Amino acid sequence: MKLAILHYKNGNIVSLVAFPAGAPMPELPAGPGQVVTELDAPETMSGLQPRDIASKLKHLAENFCIDVAGSERKLVSRT
Repeated sequence: MKLAILHYKNGNIVSLVAFPAGAPMPELPAGPGQVVTELDAPETMSGLQPRDIASKLKHLAENFCIDVAGSERKLVSRT
């Protein structure tokens, strides 16, 4: 499973979508100062039911951001 993550250039997440590995990344329209990053979904999302995936995505959006400091983008905890 992969994630398409719409975020500001500072790493704050605006929106994210899960999609199957090997499928085209969904289009997320980026506004000014926003970019879209594709990442592998956390292992904890493997095998989840759709309702549980939605809950996990909400948790990620509220508690994580994108590390934009290095050359490789990754999800990091806000705390």
